[in-house]
Parts: sequence; structure tokens; C-alpha cells
Amino acid sequence: MATTMLGHMKASAGDPGRHLKNSIAYILNPEKTANGKYTGAGNCLLSTAYSTMIDTKKLFGKTNGRQGYHFVLSFAENDVLDEKLCMQIVEEFADAYLGENYEYVYAVHNNTEHMHAHLVFNSLDRYSGKKYRYEKGDWAKTIQPITNRLCKKYGLSEIAFETKDGFYKTKRERILEQVEQIKFASSSFFDFIKNLEAAGYAVNAKSKKYLSVQPDGKGAKYRVGLKDAFADYFLRKLPDPEEKADPALLKMPDVSDIRYPESQMQMYYSWQKQKKDKRTDADKSAWKYKKQLADLKKIQQQIDYLAGSGIKSMDDLLRREAALKLVNEGLLKERHKIYRERYPYKDMLAILEKMQSLEKFEAAYQSGLPYETEHWEWENSTEQLKDLGYTYAESIKVQTSFTSRLADIKEKRRMIGAEKKLLNQIRYQSMEREKQKETIEGNQKNKGEKGGVIDSAASTRQRAGSKID
Repeated sequence: MATTMLGHMKASAGDPGRHLKNSIAYILNPEKTANGKYTGAGNCLLSTAYSTMIDTKKLFGKTNGRQGYHFVLSFAENDVLDEKLCMQIVEEFADAYLGENYEYVYAVHNNTEHMHAHLVFNSLDRYSGKKYRYEKGDWAKTIQPITNRLCKKYGLSEIAFETKDGFYKTKRERILEQVEQIKFASSSFFDFIKNLEAAGYAVNAKSKKYLSVQPDGKGAKYRVGLKDAFADYFLRKLPDPEEKADPALLKMPDVSDIRYPESQMQMYYSWQKQKKDKRTDADKSAWKYKKQLADLKKIQQQIDYLAGSGIKSMDDLLRREAALKLVNEGLLKERHKIYRERYPYKDMLAILEKMQSLEKFEAAYQSGLPYETEHWEWENSTEQLKDLGYTYAESIKVQTSFTSRLADIKEKRRMIGAEKKLLNQIRYQSMEREKQKETIEGNQKNKGEKGGVIDSAASTRQRAGSKID
């Protein structure tokens, strides 16, 4: 039974590719690969694999974010295979899953009781420049089935899991199974911690009784008991079973002092706490006035606009809106005219856009990188332009002319839209003020009428009292 586990390498501060470089160096370690005998590469040279991956990232301007991914293929204890067969399996797995799209390196480690293979590949597709994306369910639908097919081909045991009509193993079962495979692929306790982190797990080893692992550093955490999981694990590290065991070797390592870097979420809340601690009493209530400050800014913009435009009444405002409408209609007609002028050049511009998408590959090809297919497409597009009577430089000039004219119209229409929005705000607020004024006047009028009725009633009562007297 072979288990396929996938982890990833994030960009590090200062040197984004440092984790990728370290992972490649780790899997190609001569001490683990019989002096480099069981190593290989795909879509790049083994000696320059890291620099080729970085060149691909620079070519597409994507040097940050996830730098690469790391597969570990671990085999069951009862599987019988040698280094040659293990190499054959990881090579076929890489070819089936990655093909020609990603640069990758692979190696077989035979320095532990349980032979296993590593595969590190670039996070960027070398043709499209798109980043590799792992979707939920890919392990069960795509990745592990490839491994199962290869195991069946070479007479090894497979992982049995149900199809979508049934059910998969629970996430906890899969995680703990992967952790168990990583454990058997490790040469020591601290090598086990390092391999877990290389596979993308966030590890907390502060407790002496257990450690917790968290896939991708987020979501649920899973406990792994140290006593149960590693009692025999450390016993088998003794150099000679016949010799008396050194008590120090049987003692579990004290990992209580190990500290791991804070996650991004922890760093964020630490930063928020520091900000909160530094706030003065005056700062702590500043959020209450955020809306008032935004309203003041809006009012200031309206004052500046009215002062600059000379609008003094509602009639002036309506005339300005009508003028803006006419200008906008003129711009739309101008844009339509440019579209008509551009139409005869549509074939030339389509070829040019294709060449612009190939420009990076052509530059890379000229610098010695293997992009023969893209170079052939570039040359073919150049010939098509010549057939239409244009050179690449002339096509760029035509495209730039149309683009700049359309961009100028777009910017003018954007400014008109912003001014219309401002006028709408002013008109709305003026109407609201008129409504408030009418409401106040109506209330005062009603109050006056009510007061007159009361005075009249009081006079009547007074006259009635005089007659009684």
C-alpha cells in the first residue's frame, strides 16, 4: 500500500524561494539517496532545477506566494520493492500527474527501514504561468488513484477507499494515516518533526505526552500520542539489539522548550493588541466619529465644487446636469467612431495580441530556455503580420493609437460620472432641506391654529363667567 501525501512551501521573508531551495536540497541529500544515485528531474536539469524554477517565476512576474509543492510516496511495511522499482513508480507518477507543465525533482530515500520517495515541483505552470491549485477532493479523485494504479501495475498493495457512491475515509483517518507514514519515513524524532513541516503541517510539540498537527496551518488540529506512537520507534534506533540499551536512548526527548513561529493570524492579533495597548484615552473613542469625519469630507468636496463651478441655485444645477449629458453623448459618438475606424485592423490586432502573450516566452527562448513551441508560434505570427503588410513595431503603433484615444474618452466619461454623482448628492440634500423646512413651517402653522382655538375657548369661558356673576 503506497500513500501519497502533498505539502507546500510558502514564500519566506527576504528570500521568497528559501523554503523551496531547502526542500530540494533535503530530498537530494547524498546521505539519503546513495550519493545521488536515486535522484532525477523532469522538465529541467537536476543541477539547475532551483534556478530554473525561479526563472519561470520571474518570467511571469510571480515570485511571491506559494513557491512549490512536495509529494511523499510511502509504501507499506509488507510491500517488497527495491530502489529501482521505487524510482520507476515516482517517475511514472510525476509524468502522469505533472506531465510537461511543471519543473520537478524527485528522489528515493533508502536510509530508513521503510523506503519512500519524494517529489518537489514548481508552483507555476511553465507554459501558462498559472499557479498550481489543489481543489478539495483531488487526493481521492486524482492523486491517490494514480498511485493505486501504479501499485497494482507492479504488484504492490493499494489503498482501498469507496467511490463517491459510498464514502471516503474520514479526514481524521487520512491525516493520522499520513502522519504514520511520515513517522516511518523519518530517521529520528526531530527528523519526523521536520518532515511533517515539509509536508505542510503546522506542528505543536510543546506537550511531552502528545503533539498536535494541523494541515496547512489552519482548520482542525489532530493529536498524535507520543508514548504510544514512539515507544517502539525509538527502540528500533538502537545500533545493536544484542548490546545493552543506553537508558538515555530509551528516554523520550524533552520537546517542551521547542518554539515554533507564530501563524499569520496570531501575528495579526498580537499586532492588534500592541496597537490597543499603545492607544491613549483620546484615541480609544476615535471610531465613534468615523462617520462624522466622512460626512465632513463629503461636505467639503461639495463646497469646493460649488465655489469653483459658480452654481448658485437649483436652476444652475439642472443646467449643468443637462450640459454634462450632452458632453457624455458626444463622447459616446466619438467612441463609436473609433470602433468603426479600428474594425478594418481587427485581423492585424488579433495577431498582435497573440504575439504579446508570447513575448515573454520568446525572450526566454532567446536567453536559452526551452520554449521551442512558443518560439515557433511567434515566428508564424510574424509571418502572418508580414502577409498583412505590417511589422511588429508598426502594429504596436496602430494599437497604441486606438488604445490611447479610447482611454482618453474613458477617463473623460469617468470624470463626468464623478461630477454627476456630486450633483445628485447636492440636489438630494437640497430637496431634503426643503422638505424639512416645509415640515417645520407646517408644524408652526398647526401650532398657531391650535393656540388660536385655545384662546377663543378661554375667552368664551370668561364671558360665560361674567354673565353668571
